[in-house]
Amino acid sequence: MDHNLQPSYNPCSLKESEQILPAKIWELLRRNEAFKNAVELLKKHDLRVQSIDLKIKNFQDRGTRLGQSGAESRDLNANYSLRSKTWLSAKRIIENASRTNPFAGIALQWLVPEPLFHCHILTRPPGKKWEKREIFIPILIRQGEGIIANIEDKGWVWRNPQKSEVGGHLMRRGPEVFWTKSKFKKLWSKVNPIEEWRRYPWPFTVEHPWSKAPEGFKREFQYIWCNLFDSRPNNPLTQNRGDSPAPHEVNFFHNRSLANFRVSGTLTQRDLNQIIQFKNLASDYRIFAIPKTILTKASAKAMGGWLSSELKRGSNLYGNLLDGELLDESELLGLETEWKDWLASEEKQSNKIYKSTYFYRRCEYMKSLVSLVFPQFDLAKLLKKTSHRKRGKKYVRKMRNE
Repeated sequence: MDHNLQPSYNPCSLKESEQILPAKIWELLRRNEAFKNAVELLKKHDLRVQSIDLKIKNFQDRGTRLGQSGAESRDLNANYSLRSKTWLSAKRIIENASRTNPFAGIALQWLVPEPLFHCHILTRPPGKKWEKREIFIPILIRQGEGIIANIEDKGWVWRNPQKSEVGGHLMRRGPEVFWTKSKFKKLWSKVNPIEEWRRYPWPFTVEHPWSKAPEGFKREFQYIWCNLFDSRPNNPLTQNRGDSPAPHEVNFFHNRSLANFRVSGTLTQRDLNQIIQFKNLASDYRIFAIPKTILTKASAKAMGGWLSSELKRGSNLYGNLLDGELLDESELLGLETEWKDWLASEEKQSNKIYKSTYFYRRCEYMKSLVSLVFPQFDLAKLLKKTSHRKRGKKYVRKMRNE
């Protein structure tokens, strides 16, 4: 093991703005034996593909081509077929993991990478100026893709989207890395993920703690968490939730009439927009009705208090997990003391020091989280209230005997 790595890294040391929970998920996932086995299996498939690619290159160097007669041509055909089957098997490992655990699917892509890099070059529409609050759609003038983290590489393919160009796209199992360029600063990507990739000291392995993971990998983990599971975190780059569900006033029901909705089978663009908007509301939001006629600050405060009390009652989003009340943030995926004790037990620190029963219970609880985090990511099971934590115990003062 590389001694420069930090296997005892404690994600509880992060600030809340740095998104502690995605870090906890990675620290649990990288210790799960089934997940590590999946990583090793994917590595074997990847090495086999590389070995077959080398054989194919040797055939090509000798001038052997598909369709030629002879033993070498048949061997070349067999190697192409074997490569295709092996590559598809590797891709299925990632797809199967992603179906039940989106974090595991992303992690597998980054741990055994076959990256595809994209670069989009944008400009503003002709005649448009940067007016305050003005919204316009930028124009894509050039797009490129390649497998080397360098847009100057000769192997990159560049296309002009304004012209009809025939050409397929590369088949890769990921991850896909996107970078947006423009001569206008407001259209730039806030970071250059291709340059980040080039500078990272590969390989990235399950031995790497969150603090040593690639920045792009961490951003993808954070995006999955805030988009699918948690309404609190902002995007670490934009510092807002523009790419995830966010609180806002819904105008979907304004000036809508079900009687006017087309049922003839011919849908207009406006009808399709309403269907998409309704689908997003139904899948990502809870809808509360607030009276329009709120005139005073006191009325607004009272309405806010009512809304807060309704939300605190919980929901049926994860079965019985949130039934009756929401969760305590500090307890999600392990308390700081639980992480500290568990990490100490992993390193077998201070064996001669007496440890309480609670120490061992905390360690067992953390081990149970590791076992639950893969292959399925069931948030209700991971955040289930534990029996070893004392809850609702009140201090009763002892009375002296008179």
